[in-house]
Amino acid sequence: MKLVSIFDRHHAMLRFVVVFVLGAAMVCGSVAMGIVAQANADKVAFGEDALYTSTVKIASGVSGSAVDVWGSSDGTRVFVLFKLDDDSVDKMPMDAAKYAVTVGSTDKSGTVQAMQVVPSGSVYVFGTTGYIGVYLVAGQQFEPQLYSAYVSCKDTDGDQVGWYVTFNPAASGIVHSKLLDDKTFDPSDFYRTVIAPIEETTLRRTLYTDLSTMYSAEQTAAEYSDRLDKLGVNRTGMIPVGVAGDVIEKDEENKVYRTTFATTVPGGIDYDWQGVSLADGGSYLKAAEKATGTSDYRGILAKMASTYTDDGKGVQLSTSPGDWTMKDGKSLTDSATSISSSSYTDITNSISQLSQAVSDYYDAKTSYQTTDLLALLSFENDVDSVSDNVTSADATIYPGR
Repeated sequence: MKLVSIFDRHHAMLRFVVVFVLGAAMVCGSVAMGIVAQANADKVAFGEDALYTSTVKIASGVSGSAVDVWGSSDGTRVFVLFKLDDDSVDKMPMDAAKYAVTVGSTDKSGTVQAMQVVPSGSVYVFGTTGYIGVYLVAGQQFEPQLYSAYVSCKDTDGDQVGWYVTFNPAASGIVHSKLLDDKTFDPSDFYRTVIAPIEETTLRRTLYTDLSTMYSAEQTAAEYSDRLDKLGVNRTGMIPVGVAGDVIEKDEENKVYRTTFATTVPGGIDYDWQGVSLADGGSYLKAAEKATGTSDYRGILAKMASTYTDDGKGVQLSTSPGDWTMKDGKSLTDSATSISSSSYTDITNSISQLSQAVSDYYDAKTSYQTTDLLALLSFENDVDSVSDNVTSADATIYPGR
């Protein structure tokens, strides 16, 4: 077997990779592959940390990372999850039967050893999400011991690639999942309830960032608008449509934002997502259907498309002094000689700051209503699809010498 490259921080883990892969080859046959792996075998005390492998870079431009380890309450079943990076998903097969997975064991020095508890194993591929999991079931409780799941397959170019994920199935840091307490494992239910919320959390974080940006921009706009008022500037009608009338309030106690949008941006959507959680059985699609008066995902997309315009204008607040007037009706340009230079400078600076805040607000609002709220809907629609397209295959257990 040809090892293209192996990089590791620790000589012990490096020895394990070489020896374990050779051992796996005895079971699975000769496999030509390339690995670039980074392990954290000394991250915390042995017995506490469940996951010992972090980011994994694979040959042929494929990369990904180990996500987490879940276990049953009786310690006899574990599920180890790996995630391909987004730009690698299309390069890898989405059929579990095309993956060769071998599970072996090592001691803390990195030497391949006999398994104290020998489980049976399966590999699961969750559609086109890039999530790949290894499920181990033992007849007795796992003992504290390092296991590695070595994965090998051919990418879409026909190149052999592979990686490994190292973990301790008896670690105290394993996340308990009640779904693993059931001896009849349902991968679709596990995906919807355990795996999908990982992505859901990321999408929600993006939306909260949008709202935070809008809130800050609105506060800044209010500050400079008030300053212009005190300087005698007429602000009536200056805030453009698309921003005027919107209210973003921050609820510190409940850690949410209260939003009132006077308008929805062209091609956008607005629905209440903060009180919904897919992990808790909620539905963003239903919330959006209610808000748009549509009956399904396609209807929502059609409704959004019907309001889209590509005029390229966006929202702008003029900073030209000639477009602004004082409360006495004179333009700012004409008033320049009758007010102090410091006041004039303060006015033009405040107009510039207000204009920037309006622009920042509308950019965040556009991302929020056209891209990020839609991403949450697409995510839920994909979850429904993935649940029906999970594939599985047997993994090979290498009990050691």
